[in-house]
Amino acid sequence: MLSWMAVRTMVAAHYSAAVNNDAMPAEAMLWHLRDAIAMRPDIASSWRQQADLELDFNPEAALASARRATELDGYDWQNWRSLGMAEYRLGELPAARRALEHAAQDSQGFAAHYELANFHLLLGDEAGFWAEMKHALAIAPASQAPIAVAACLRASGNDPQPLLAILPRQRPQLTLAIAGVLLDDSALAAAEQVWDRLTCPERLFPNCRSGLEAILGVVSRPPARRAGEVQAANHDRGGRAAFALRAWNTAVRQGYLRQERAQAGRVSDSQFQHSWPGFGFGWTASAAVKLLLISNVMPNPVVSVRLGGMEPDQGWLFEQLIALAPGQHYRVQMHSRWLGASDAQGIYLAFRGLDGRVLSQAPVALMPGWATTLLDFTPPPGTRLFYVACRYQRPLGQVPLRGELQTAEVSMRAEATP
Repeated sequence: MLSWMAVRTMVAAHYSAAVNNDAMPAEAMLWHLRDAIAMRPDIASSWRQQADLELDFNPEAALASARRATELDGYDWQNWRSLGMAEYRLGELPAARRALEHAAQDSQGFAAHYELANFHLLLGDEAGFWAEMKHALAIAPASQAPIAVAACLRASGNDPQPLLAILPRQRPQLTLAIAGVLLDDSALAAAEQVWDRLTCPERLFPNCRSGLEAILGVVSRPPARRAGEVQAANHDRGGRAAFALRAWNTAVRQGYLRQERAQAGRVSDSQFQHSWPGFGFGWTASAAVKLLLISNVMPNPVVSVRLGGMEPDQGWLFEQLIALAPGQHYRVQMHSRWLGASDAQGIYLAFRGLDGRVLSQAPVALMPGWATTLLDFTPPPGTRLFYVACRYQRPLGQVPLRGELQTAEVSMRAEATP
């Protein structure tokens, strides 16, 4: 008898697993589930899966299947969720509420509270929505921030204040994720208020650093170019630049980013005293080149970029994000030397936009002695974030560059308008 039960269990498991094929029609999935139930009618998950599939075209049958699932396993919150959905579909609203509340109580997880919150909203119970969403956010993984924020903004008519009122204060990873979502939705003021809540304990320094990188990635995306959006995107660049500086400097102050403070109109870490973070207002090296920090050439570290002739014909070598004031004139200088062929050319000091376009550049003097390259730049109206970069572009008709570029300093200052 035991071996026969084991065979029936294996067959039932086979039929149940078959419904995980997304390409399978719903009717075929139901046949498999009915076969699984015929083999093992005491397995609650099969009844629940059957209820979920029946919900759209036969809610009465779905209700019966979900009730059977809860009878077999009353501790699985998903069974109660399926029951609540079937009762809701049939208009049994008080019963549906009780079932979903039971699911949330059993689950103690984000999904159950999130679904119960939205059910309250369907019933017109806004207070119930915000109460359950507060529970959901208290335990939500950071990856669920987008759907939680979207639900809250829908419920409030795009007013972020109710969301801000229920945010947990001791969830730095969630706080970072929600700030990033609000920035992506251009809710800059709300993102700033969320950011102000952030306190990162030392044990979460790596997570907070990763969150900061993601947020600066949102801030430094190129502006929209569709008709009607360019002006709005450019108008918001100033606020986003200020937010980016504030976020960076908060991370420096709290200790999870060991970098120099960033200031508008200045190159951060101009003499390469810090490790390179690879994002934001710190230096980033291209993956296409071999880059080293050498500390015994000058009083300060020197950046060495070695070109072996196998690099792409054009691209940046190293760069960093900078914030500038539109209309203000700036002069950037790069102190470097070249160890290679004396007639070499093709390396430039440049400013580029967030969309990658080169806005201004000057050729770097490639000579064995230390030399200074100067580049003047006046930012166009409406844009405040740019990249200052050292870039390579192989001159037309010449062989790829081979040699070593050593750079001791890249600095910038505001100048009187020329």
